[in-house]
Amino acid sequence: MANMDVNEFREFGKAAIDWVADYLENVRDREVLPSVEPGYLHEMIPSEIPEQGDHWKSIMEDFKRCILPGITHWQSPNFHAFYPSQTSYSSIVGETLAAGLGVVGFSWVGLKS
Repeated sequence: MANMDVNEFREFGKAAIDWVADYLENVRDREVLPSVEPGYLHEMIPSEIPEQGDHWKSIMEDFKRCILPGITHWQSPNFHAFYPSQTSYSSIVGETLAAGLGVVGFSWVGLKS
């Protein structure tokens, strides 16, 4: 898969939102701290860059299999360290909209709002 087209974007985006909603609804059931050793991910990634990108479903499976095991679940109600870092559904939607605009707001000319 060279590039994601608009239909794949819609499909992946909806699947990602569903995943995030399920994650946030069930994060209290996860162990807060990861049980992996530092460097665990190195063994899980390919040694060479692929010629073609993977389908989004494969990427999502890699995310679950490789990334999630190393995550400290800051959004868990059982996480009581550092400082509050709670997110919200509205903030996630706001970040999605901001990312979709792709605005670089380093000057007034580029972002007058």
